[in-house]
Amino acid sequence: MEGGRCELCRPFCLASVVRSFARSRLTLYGKDGTLHFCKGILLNNEGGESPVLEKTMRMNYLYDFYQALLTPKQRNYMALYYLDDYSLGEIAEQYEVSRQAVYDNIRRTEAMLEQYEEKLGLLRKYERRRQIIERLKDYISRHYGADAELAALVRELDELD
Repeated sequence: MEGGRCELCRPFCLASVVRSFARSRLTLYGKDGTLHFCKGILLNNEGGESPVLEKTMRMNYLYDFYQALLTPKQRNYMALYYLDDYSLGEIAEQYEVSRQAVYDNIRRTEAMLEQYEEKLGLLRKYERRRQIIERLKDYISRHYGADAELAALVRELDELD
């Protein structure tokens, strides 16, 4: 463990996960009883991926990529529900609509985001680029560790996403 995280967690940014789950006070632990944020997702008590968090992370990414294609109302509901972790009831109260109306809107919007991803594949391409960049960084560190300019170029490429 380094800095309170396991070796798998170290390379990943946790800000969105922490922000999303701090409000709900949801805490999931790994087998060793410590909180893990491995590969951008929390581990459940059996050491496996939490399906709730996996869906939340996916929706956050899809929202980031496709929010411009949503109506303002859809954007507001999704941001409150997924980014700010509001409950359906809290959103309904804020917009003076029924909880069911909020639920239906969010579910339809989720389906739309999945359709956009199926057709455009922005998230899939982003994840593939991330994998390639990680492999490239690993290869460079093993074979060209002394080349500062090459390392700087890869860092610059990495920061584009």
